[in-house]
Amino acid sequence: MAVTTYTRRWTLDDRAESVWHSLPVDVPPGCAGLSVTLTVPPVEGAVIDLGCEGANGWRGWSGGARTAFAITPAAATPGYLAGELEPGTWWVVIGLHRVPVAGSYGPCTR
Repeated sequence: MAVTTYTRRWTLDDRAESVWHSLPVDVPPGCAGLSVTLTVPPVEGAVIDLGCEGANGWRGWSGGARTAFAITPAAATPGYLAGELEPGTWWVVIGLHRVPVAGSYGPCTR
């Protein structure tokens, strides 16, 4: 299993540029599943949303309600679509709903 970690400090400038940001995930042929965990340190006022777009389209959204999701051919976290993981570039979608003046760090592991 491959693990990739992105670490990013989201700022008000990032939110002004766009509320939506995406992190690429390369899904190889035959991939058995995708698991993503968003870790946001407890910064008062920070609300970071989480979603996923597959190589062939939208696969789910949990907004700020969850900090993790999983997608497999047979099952998925509520709010996400189970099904075969089509090979190609997938996108972990980050929504900067509320970013405090000091910014918010958001490591994301997949």
